[in-house]
Amino acid sequence: MSTYKALVTGETRGSTMNNHCHTRPYSMQGPETCPEPAPTSSIKELFPARELAKKLKSPAILSLEFLFKMLPKILAFIASSLTVQATQTFQNVGTTAGWDAIFIDSGSKGTVQQVSNVVYQGPSALKMTQVYDSSYTGRYHSEVHHYNAMKKGDTGFYGFAFRLQEDWQSSPAQSYNIAQFIADFTDLGCSETYMPGTMVEILGDQLVTRRKYGSVCPTSSQQTEYYNNLATITPGVWHKIEIQASWQSDSSGYLKLWLDGNKVLERLNVATSVTDGRAFEFRVGLYANGWHDDKQNKGTQNTRQVWFDEVGLGTAFADADPDQW
Repeated sequence: MSTYKALVTGETRGSTMNNHCHTRPYSMQGPETCPEPAPTSSIKELFPARELAKKLKSPAILSLEFLFKMLPKILAFIASSLTVQATQTFQNVGTTAGWDAIFIDSGSKGTVQQVSNVVYQGPSALKMTQVYDSSYTGRYHSEVHHYNAMKKGDTGFYGFAFRLQEDWQSSPAQSYNIAQFIADFTDLGCSETYMPGTMVEILGDQLVTRRKYGSVCPTSSQQTEYYNNLATITPGVWHKIEIQASWQSDSSGYLKLWLDGNKVLERLNVATSVTDGRAFEFRVGLYANGWHDDKQNKGTQNTRQVWFDEVGLGTAFADADPDQW
């Protein structure tokens, strides 16, 4: 029934008024996207003066003064029938198509494959592989890139599903990056080239993230704070990550992270961006940064594989959560 018809007839809609408002399935995901309906059961309760006007047959009651008095109720009634519309700015459902770039370091033995046998949902997912080679001194990226994902001053949500191989070796602990925000600063003329800001890593069996702030150059001005042991990651099981961030170079920013619907990080009133305002890419994939940084594979597992699916960016939590697509 339209709102207009309900107003004219005085019929009630009760619980059906909010049919298009979907409650988020997790208790820690923040406020609901839809307001509760106004607690009115009939046109008589919403507009008592109109009923009085009918009885008294006096148009004076419907004067400008009456309208001003009723304006708050009218606005509340209208607001109760509205929903907040999210804007998803990017989505990939586990395909090699649709990305701005697919990146594998030259000289490495990494691969990026679209597969159908291991998926979070839908027909396909992305399988990222890297292979350790003691004679190779370069980096180990197997990633997909989405350009212009964020910049200083933005606020947004970023999410994806991932799965480690079933026999993932967690000990000894070594870092494997699975998502990062990164930008090219080569033009600044200091020693910095591509610099990651916030990163999401697996260290042993623990989820780790970080925030970076300060000036890019000189590199000694860069400040990094790590958040370790956020949650335990189970190999062979699909996990979901959602990030919400207000990217600010002063103390007005915030960084939040959910794993499988549970909020595991919330940092408020902190700097979350460097002072440079250029756009950052969002990358997901396997970057075996520990092999490069430590100049060795600390364990005995020389082949690492991670699957990725359902990558989403947008202005609301639902944009980054595939279970709400």
